Amino acid sequence: MSGRKTYKLSVLVTVEEPHRERLDAIEQQLRNAGLEVVDTSELGGIIAGDIEEEKLGSLAAVPGVANVEVDQSYTTEDEDPHS
Repeated sequence: MSGRKTYKLSVLVTVEEPHRERLDAIEQQLRNAGLEVVDTSELGGIIAGDIEEEKLGSLAAVPGVANVEVDQSYTTEDEDPHS
């Protein structure tokens, strides 16, 4: 018996120019919203990461976020502890 499928998205989050001095704080807020941060470009103000599909909308609500772009999507299958 298989587990529950989770749809994850790889995203690129662009931080607005005036907020780039707060990149670390914004990165933490994105983590709190469910983003698994993979890489951060301080020069470009871009934070790359993975997030569950249903949490995607919460990223754009973080103050200082200019854009959230989906790079790719993939499916993971959670392990069923009863199988």
